[in-house]
Amino acid sequence: MRCKRKTIGCVSLFIVITLIFLIMPFNSALSKDSITLTVASTWAPDWPTNVFMKMWEEKVTKATDGRIKFRNFWGGSMVRMGEEADALESGTIDIICTCACFYPTDMPMNNIYWGTFFITPDSVTQVKIYRKLRQEFPQMDQEIEKHNCKILFLSAVDTYGLFTKTPIKRVEDLKGLKITGIGRYHPRFFKPIGCELVSMHPSDRYSAIQTGVVDGDFLPLLFTKPYRYWEVAKYRVLVGSGGNHGMPHCISLNAWSKLSPEDQKILLDIGYEMEMESARWCDTERERFLKELEKNEGVETIAFPFEEKVKWCQAIGDSLWDYARDLEKEGLPGFDFVKAYVRHAEELGYEFPCTSYKNPPKK
Repeated sequence: MRCKRKTIGCVSLFIVITLIFLIMPFNSALSKDSITLTVASTWAPDWPTNVFMKMWEEKVTKATDGRIKFRNFWGGSMVRMGEEADALESGTIDIICTCACFYPTDMPMNNIYWGTFFITPDSVTQVKIYRKLRQEFPQMDQEIEKHNCKILFLSAVDTYGLFTKTPIKRVEDLKGLKITGIGRYHPRFFKPIGCELVSMHPSDRYSAIQTGVVDGDFLPLLFTKPYRYWEVAKYRVLVGSGGNHGMPHCISLNAWSKLSPEDQKILLDIGYEMEMESARWCDTERERFLKELEKNEGVETIAFPFEEKVKWCQAIGDSLWDYARDLEKEGLPGFDFVKAYVRHAEELGYEFPCTSYKNPPKK
């Protein structure tokens, strides 16, 4: 009888120990706090930056076994365009993607893709260039992260091009036209050829084109999806300038400090992957969507000739280097920075139509 009780006791002890080992991982998982981060955007849900944001969120939620979730507010419902940095500094939101083009004086080095013209339209190449620049010039990250935030990743942007009401095949065809756009630098490149770039919110451009207030729009193709400019401007001119990368997705330090070092690493590792994934997506989706517009919407695509780009560069002259001079005025290595960009692009096989890039003027 005593032997039987001893056997039962041993079995019971074995079961208890086994249950403890089975429950320990479950308790460990529960001990890690779950968190829901607030994400805001000034753009429509199907803008590429928000597509990438959602892709990143899904990967993070999966990698953390559902402990980190996200609540999204798109289309300026929480933060208006140009107020992203303020929202990060105040901690009003946890995560937001902004555009350095809204902050040409506050984030000057991250305006490289708007401050230089006729750059490679290949988004993957631009990511490679940007990563090299960020390693060589730490000021790029510093000017963003001074706004009480941590950079999670920088997503790709489709290359800029034109939607116009009339075919544009030569530089002369742009003379006297008004084109909608945004930013500090692009107007500098249109004015020398007699074309006016009118700053206007993307949501207002459709009616402006339709009513003849302007003659077309200068924006990345994939950014036009929510606004359907092709309904009132049937020509897509492949200028190939500006954009491609440098849209910083940032998290407020208020939210960042609440995450464990392990979770912080997960966010950054997935962000690094998203940079190249977003670039490949942009290049593939741009080609697919353009063919769709040609087939279903009657859009005519015009490849702007290389020799016309050369003529445009000649009209712009040394003003191409005004961006570098702007950086120098802020005490930044402007000329070294732009030269590094040009060098990396050429090393990756891109040929600039602007000869002045190879022969920069004196400061």
